[in-house]
Amino acid sequence: ERRLGGTVDQFAVPSAAQIAQCPDYDDYKYGLQDPNPYSAQHPDTLRSRYARRHVVHLAGELDCDPDDDYLDRTCMAAWQGDQRLQRCAIYWAYLNWFFGDALHPRQVMAVVPQVAHDFAGMFTSPCGVFHLFDVGQCGGETAAPAVGPSIGLGSPFPNPFNPQTRVVLDLARAGSVEAAVFDGRGRRVVTLAGGHRPQGRVVLTWNGKDAAGRDVPSGSYLLW
Repeated sequence: ERRLGGTVDQFAVPSAAQIAQCPDYDDYKYGLQDPNPYSAQHPDTLRSRYARRHVVHLAGELDCDPDDDYLDRTCMAAWQGDQRLQRCAIYWAYLNWFFGDALHPRQVMAVVPQVAHDFAGMFTSPCGVFHLFDVGQCGGETAAPAVGPSIGLGSPFPNPFNPQTRVVLDLARAGSVEAAVFDGRGRRVVTLAGGHRPQGRVVLTWNGKDAAGRDVPSGSYLLW
């Protein structure tokens, strides 16, 4: 399965027309076909083993440049998102969609503040060290993954917050916009915006409640 266009948490097998445009979409390293020698197992075996692994999925808050020189722009990669931070967030949502509660507590996702596509920065960041090795502490700030090249997404303010926070979207052009809050397991908490929006600035406010109007527990949440 791959994400449905315009979403971050909905997935389906691509259509025949889409596969014809990108016939290698399910090949390693973006799929289970034609794996490298270290992964030459039946796909069902790989899936069952993956859910049992202890994995920390780390992404950098600043790793959101769609024009980065080292960004993979093949069709297989582009189906996963416009840039690495978005691809990481979508992949984490897919893992939760596919494995459900079987994924936890063995695997977590964390966004490390003020780090881009830089392993040296990741391994010297207090938050990177904390999430990788359970050493020290992290300030608890979770970055908001950027949602595409046509949208400028500011950081939520205030953060942490009580009773509400807001985030500003700057739309370079009119188009379809979806913004939602997700918890640490990749589950959608509430949708803040959806549908067509004109070019310009959009201010979104979240009051710390889920879609049913209930207060959510304290913790880190993702906005994308």
